[in-house]
Amino acid sequence: MELWHGSEVVVEHPSLDKCRQFNDYGCGFYCTPHEEMAMEWACRTESDGIANRYELDLDGLSVLDLESGEFSILNWLSILADNREFNVSTPLARDGLRFLLDNCLIDISSYDVIRGYRADDSYFSFARQFVNGMISLRQLQRIMRLGDLGIQYALMSERAFSAIRFCDWKPASGSEFYPKRFEREQNARRKYLDTVNGFDSEGIDIKDLMAGRVDLDDPKLTSCGPSRTYPVYYLEDAMNNLGDCFDYAVNDYGAEGSRSLSSFFCLSGVAREFERGNAWVVSGKSGVELFALIAERSGYQSGSIPDRTYRFEKTPEYWTGWILAYLQWRLGESFEDLLHAVPFDALCNMYYPWHEASEERVARLVCDIAKKTPRQTKLALARKRLKKTQQDLAYESGVSLRSIQMYEQRQRNINEASVTSVRAIAKSPPLQHRRPPRTSLRIQRNQRSVNQAHRRSLSLVSAPT
Repeated sequence: MELWHGSEVVVEHPSLDKCRQFNDYGCGFYCTPHEEMAMEWACRTESDGIANRYELDLDGLSVLDLESGEFSILNWLSILADNREFNVSTPLARDGLRFLLDNCLIDISSYDVIRGYRADDSYFSFARQFVNGMISLRQLQRIMRLGDLGIQYALMSERAFSAIRFCDWKPASGSEFYPKRFEREQNARRKYLDTVNGFDSEGIDIKDLMAGRVDLDDPKLTSCGPSRTYPVYYLEDAMNNLGDCFDYAVNDYGAEGSRSLSSFFCLSGVAREFERGNAWVVSGKSGVELFALIAERSGYQSGSIPDRTYRFEKTPEYWTGWILAYLQWRLGESFEDLLHAVPFDALCNMYYPWHEASEERVARLVCDIAKKTPRQTKLALARKRLKKTQQDLAYESGVSLRSIQMYEQRQRNINEASVTSVRAIAKSPPLQHRRPPRTSLRIQRNQRSVNQAHRRSLSLVSAPT
């Protein structure tokens, strides 16, 4: 992968020995996948800087991705607190910092590369304000989402340094990029003021965590990692495009929502592209183009795609895609988990009267539903992605069906399973290359047309003469 590092000089041979100690994740070499961000990092003043370009081979490296759904913003915050100096001027800040270090700190010593947020000047001060009890966790999460801070990769081990190769460098003009850096800081502070304008009476603060009023495994904490969503300026495009995609797929093409469309949307990888915020999917494709991409990746031939019908009013299917995109962006959950809690047809049925409510009210409703819905285990998610039943996995791995059921129902902890069982499950024959029948949606579309014709004929027979 391509990485950039902003500095005052050309760095052809990065070395762990030359890295500074007090950085976000400790002593390491910090890079960004974005060229322009590296230009800004290089220009801390109006003096010119250097953007160094590298290639990093991740094969064989152990990567800690703080952006994944396994971790919450508290994990990121505790790592930050362990490596940088926090101003603990009050007893609350001192005790809150100790609570985070004792309960949320991850052991990062075994990882070669760490991927996560960069705590720039403004954002480090926002983190301090949470520890000091001045803002809620929800406010901190929202600031981190809206601030457009960017993602950084930190090389933490000699193995990582041996896997990076210097390519070339570009000059960074201080007169151009220092003002951009300054504007980014000012924009972050403006968004901070907009976000914390008023007391968050329903939010969780550091005192709630310390008093045990909120479980650290609560979905409110784990579902909204610091950087699982894309910038807010893509949100309107994402909501409209996914709404158009679902509307076209069901009402023009004839796909069935819960049985095929939502499953293929997740299995095709398009859902994951949305979650990662890839602009060419979120904003660069129309709804019809999104559906064509889902069809292509799912392995069936879409044939001649019918023309889109433009409707004066939005359909329940459009609203389903529209609100689903918002929920994923707002809550930081994967589409698979959202559709597990509230399936496609259930969302469609919520159209009346919820399409008249605000997006935030719908988000609170879905959160309440999700609390009552058991979260899927990683084993269940992986099995479903491979289109295996529990019986398939039990037969292929040699692990008993009852054991697999208990692992997926959390009645037994798979982390405590024997090495033999875990290895057998992991090594079971993969089915990821088995594609759905190529005619699956076409058959459903034809069947839908037959059903509609049958209903029309019945209405003609029963019509009064």
